[in-house]
Amino acid sequence: MSKIKSKDQLNMLLKICDPIGDGNYISKGGNAYIEALKIILSSRNTNDNPFNIDDILEQPLLKEFKFKGVNDFKYICKLKANPMIINKDNLTKTNEKISPINFSNQNAKDIFYNSIGIVYILTCQIDSKEYIIKIGSSRNTFSDRLDSYNCGTVTYRKSGSASTTNYRILQSLVATRKEFNLYLLDFPDDTTSYKWYGITSPVFPSSRCFAYEYILINQYMEQFNGQKPLGNVQTKLRR
Repeated sequence: MSKIKSKDQLNMLLKICDPIGDGNYISKGGNAYIEALKIILSSRNTNDNPFNIDDILEQPLLKEFKFKGVNDFKYICKLKANPMIINKDNLTKTNEKISPINFSNQNAKDIFYNSIGIVYILTCQIDSKEYIIKIGSSRNTFSDRLDSYNCGTVTYRKSGSASTTNYRILQSLVATRKEFNLYLLDFPDDTTSYKWYGITSPVFPSSRCFAYEYILINQYMEQFNGQKPLGNVQTKLRR
C-alpha cells in the first residue's frame, strides 16, 4: 500500500476505477478499463494498449503449435492479477500486481523461484481452448521477470518509467481478469562460475535461453503467417 501523491493523481486514477463501497475503488475491467487507460495516458499506438478477450480469441492455440521444442516445457503455475484498490478517504492505493497461484508441484515452485536462464510461454485458457499469449526469456529467474512485469503499473506508465511490454502484460491481465498459464524451460546444467585471481564469481547462466527464444519465436512466425504472439511487442527479435 502506498500514499497517493496529490489530488490530481487521485482524480486521474479514479477515472479508471469503479466504486465498491466505503470509500474504496477498484480497477475497471474489460473494454471499459482499456478505453479509460487510453484517455488518461493518451495512448494511440496499438502496441501501447492492453489487449482484451476478443484479441485472445484470435490467437493460435497451444496445441496447434507444431514445433517439437514446445514439448520440452514444463507447466509451472497460473498467474493472476489483482486489480488496483484505492481508498479515496485515506488517499492510499494498492497497486495492481500479478501473483503466481496453484503451483503444479514443489519442483515447479523451485524452478519458478530459483532457475536462472529460462525460456517461457504464457497462455490463456478460455472455454477449454488454450491460446498462446507470449513467448519470452530471461537470464534471471521467472520470479525476477514477474517483478519486472509488476513494474508496468498505471502510475509508473504515466511517469514514463514503465516499459511497453511490462505495462501491456500487467494491464492486460487486469483488463481481462483471466488467469494465464505459465510454462518454463530451464537449463540447470548450463551455468558457469568463473575464477579470477583467486576470487570466484556467482553462477551465471549461458545465453542458451536467448537462442531458444529466438528459435521458438521464429518457428511460431513461420507457422502462423509472420505474426508474433500477442504479448510480444518488440519489433526485432533479441539476438
